[in-house]
Amino acid sequence: MGGSQRLLDYWKNFTSKTAIPEWTLYDLANLLFTLIVIGMMAVRQSRYSQPWTTTIIWAVFLLLFGVGGWLGYRFSKRWPMLVNCNDCHKKRPVNQWDCPHCGKAFEKPTVLGTEILVSHERLTLAQIA
Repeated sequence: MGGSQRLLDYWKNFTSKTAIPEWTLYDLANLLFTLIVIGMMAVRQSRYSQPWTTTIIWAVFLLLFGVGGWLGYRFSKRWPMLVNCNDCHKKRPVNQWDCPHCGKAFEKPTVLGTEILVSHERLTLAQIA
């Protein structure tokens, strides 16, 4: 069977309603999985109140690299711990001064007097003694 005949048979199978080539099923499953991963990434980005520009950049990265892209996204940086806001009781990242949901400032810890404050100046032995 010649190459053009195989191409013609392939096209007939591709255009028929009953036969879907195996590679398209794989591609559709891969695309579905990638879209689920992008959704998970978007939820994580909003939970940590990241800018939408980085969300778009990571979405393109995930479309290009799939599972490897997800692993790179998830483990490429240290994600801050989430705590409940005292006012709106929604989860907020610890590393931000204001709650992304209600805008209230995070309470400063009370000073107990046992904190160790280190100056940036070097002390000599004569100053210590």
